[in-house]
This record gives sequence, structure tokens and C-alpha cells, in this order.
Amino acid sequence: MSRRPIAFFRRFKRFTGGHLKVYHYFTHVRASRNFEPWIHFAPGSRMDDTNPWQAAGDRIVDAWPPAADVALFLAGRDWESVEENRRTGGPGPIINLVQGLGHAEKSDARYEFLSRRAIRICVSEFVAAAITATGRVNGPVITIRNGINLDELPPVVPVERREHDLCIVALKEKDLGGRLLEAIGQRYPGRLRTLLVREFVPRREFLDILARSRAALFLPRRPEGFYLPALEAMALQTLCICPDVGGNRDFCIPGTTCMVPDYDEHMLLEAVQGYLGMSDRERAALVDRARLKANEFTIEAERKQFVDILDNLNGIW
Repeated sequence: MSRRPIAFFRRFKRFTGGHLKVYHYFTHVRASRNFEPWIHFAPGSRMDDTNPWQAAGDRIVDAWPPAADVALFLAGRDWESVEENRRTGGPGPIINLVQGLGHAEKSDARYEFLSRRAIRICVSEFVAAAITATGRVNGPVITIRNGINLDELPPVVPVERREHDLCIVALKEKDLGGRLLEAIGQRYPGRLRTLLVREFVPRREFLDILARSRAALFLPRRPEGFYLPALEAMALQTLCICPDVGGNRDFCIPGTTCMVPDYDEHMLLEAVQGYLGMSDRERAALVDRARLKANEFTIEAERKQFVDILDNLNGIW
């Protein structure tokens, strides 16, 4: 039996966690016995080694949009690439990956698309609850928690060989990250080897930074749909300090897997103080519990749940 196509669309300007997760779903389709993935890139998309689809060149197509009966996989604002008559219905099913809370905000362009029929896959129960509460969702809502691919991570570095005592991940809160770096330098002059990450770095370099840091202080968006970097740090056995941003609640468990301060400058600094006040034994116990929790969020579990949906797509759609 021939496998049916599922068409993906991406506008790839630079690597992001959102692109990574769409790529994971692209690879999941290949595990299905019924479907095979294809992808089209918008003009101007970056096609260098930061683009994970570089390894899938034979799956890249020039034509868009596909035929009306072809299944679509859409994420973010990919809806805008689809003709209006297809957005409002058609014979081919539409799978919509919902990764963030913007979809539930009236001011966001993605909010309007909730009323379009689709099978919506949410990366956390937090996201699923937010879009459901709008009363606009047309079609089933299914939660598949994000998984991490351990094969994509660098080796775990023994704690005594880590060169940073703390890294501050502030790509989404650059000014706050700068103020925290300055305050930490004033509080602990010469005591805390601190690295601030507030500009984009290639994924491999970013993961290496996490692996070479004893602790990581994350400054995500408020709120976040999931927040993969904290989970990746846990898998790398890096102590995590991360505020509650909603979508990270399943794995950022206060005092058990993670230090979870209130999201303000004073409390974040207090959390750093708390990290420094821990004994080696306390830090090791927190890191080990976090590692075990991260191991529950596997790419294999994510793939199995999605392939189960594909295998039953006709009944769900």
C-alpha cells in the first residue's frame, strides 16, 4: 500500500525551538506506515547548516499549496500560507501544532485561526486549557507533551570540570539578564563564574554552554507553552533555576527538580543566593531528581502518540 503525503510549510529565518519541534514531527511522520512527509520552504528561507531539514533534501518540494486532498501539518502562522477556501474546509485533514499561548490572545494573528477546523496538538495541558477556554476551537484538542531527543544532546560533563558556575539564559529578557549579571558581579565579586547568553548562538553551542555550566538561570517568556531549554538542562544534569511560566509546570517542580522563584529581579537574585547556599549533597540530589524527570519526556513517547493519531486519522478527522 502506498503511503499518503503530509505537507509541511516553514518560513525559516533562523533556528528556534519552534522550528526544532516541527522538525521532530516531520521525522515522526516517517515512522508511520500510512504517511510520508514533504516540506515546502517560503522564499527567502535560510537553507544552511542551522536548518535541520538540510538532511532531508529529497523531501523538499517547490510547489505550494498542495492538492486539496493532501493532509497538511501547520504550526504558528503557517495558516497564512494556505488559500482561504482550504482554511475553511476541504477533504484533506489539517493537523495544527500549537506550541504557544499567543493562539489564545485576541490581539494575536493566530487567534483567528482557532475557528478553522483542524486536529490540534498542544505541547502541554497548559496550552490546551488556554485555547479551549477561548470557546473558538473547531476540532479535537490533543495534548502531546514535548519530548527531548537525548541523541541531540552533548555528553554530560562531570560537575568538577564545568567552567561556568552559572549561565543566565536571557534571549527573551535581555535587559533583565544584563541587570542580573551586574548585580551578581557586585554581590559575589570574583566568586561566581557567570556567563550571560542574551544573543542567539547556534544550537550545538548553546547546548554545550548548558553542559559546561553547574547551574542555569532561565528567563523565558511570560507565559510559555512548554520551554524546552530547562528540560534539556535537566537532562544534561545542570541545576535549573526557572520561574513558573505555565507550560513548564510538569517538569519544573519547586524544590524537587528545580528552583522556581517568582519572576522578579529580587527573587531571582535570592534564588541564586539559595543555589550558592546549598551543600554539594543537596545540589546533587536536586540535579538527580531533575534528570529522572527529564527522562520521562522522551522523543520516543512523543513519536508514538503522534503516530497513533496518524494511524487513526480518518476516524479522528
